[in-house]
Amino acid sequence: MKNRGMRNKASPQKKAFAKYLRRNQTHPEMDLGKALDHTFPNVPIYRQSLSYGYILDFYVAANKEGSPYRGIAIEVDGPYHLARKEYDKHRDAVLWSKGIRTLRFDIAAIRNNMKVVLSIIYCELTKIRK
Repeated sequence: MKNRGMRNKASPQKKAFAKYLRRNQTHPEMDLGKALDHTFPNVPIYRQSLSYGYILDFYVAANKEGSPYRGIAIEVDGPYHLARKEYDKHRDAVLWSKGIRTLRFDIAAIRNNMKVVLSIIYCELTKIRK
């Protein structure tokens, strides 16, 4: 992903960590990534993307004029996130203030209701993509 100005200004350590996460995705992240690639083959979806100092599991940029927001962050919430609810709430608020909507799905939803997850993502994509 090309550097997009201040949005991606991050330390070399954070960039390296994002690269590490891209190469070492969890099984639910891999399953969702494959489903996204298959369902939305013409939509550029970035994995472990840096945005405003945060690493997003998946990011889709808006390209539709009049879009209600700049992009969508898609997050897979596993056990790690249970202890980080306040951090995630703050992170989502920061991203929202920058025009990025966060969609969060827990592992159970990805494993058991992938069609529903993809339907929700599709509805949001129609708001930001041509």
